[in-house]
Amino acid sequence: MWRVAVNTIAAVALLFASVATAGYVAAQDPVEGILVNQTVTVAGQEFHAAFAAMWADKPGVAGYAVLVRERPSAARGTTIEVEHAGRLLFRAFLPPTRAQVRPLAAQAVDAAYEAALASQVQPLLPADGDLAPDEI
Repeated sequence: MWRVAVNTIAAVALLFASVATAGYVAAQDPVEGILVNQTVTVAGQEFHAAFAAMWADKPGVAGYAVLVRERPSAARGTTIEVEHAGRLLFRAFLPPTRAQVRPLAAQAVDAAYEAALASQVQPLLPADGDLAPDEI
């Protein structure tokens, strides 16, 4: 009986430890091909829908886990951010009119795609102590 209780406690502790480190593990080994939606307003949802449709049309994006995050603010307006592997790829303010959301999503897709491809190419370039990574 005592051994069963110890095993149960150990299993629960292991479960909590795995949940606590899940964010750390995901940062090291992201799930590929996922587009996460963290938008809250109608304009943010529309941006995400346009971004997702255009992102799916790009070749080779199945290997990227991308996060689209919206940060509403009464003082400054709504900020939209696109991230991949913890790196910010694109940030802009959402326009007040919904007609301008789709062109902004196209701009975000192009910027995020270029940055994602550059992040794949960067490790292949030779290291030079005199140049910063973005100067090569």
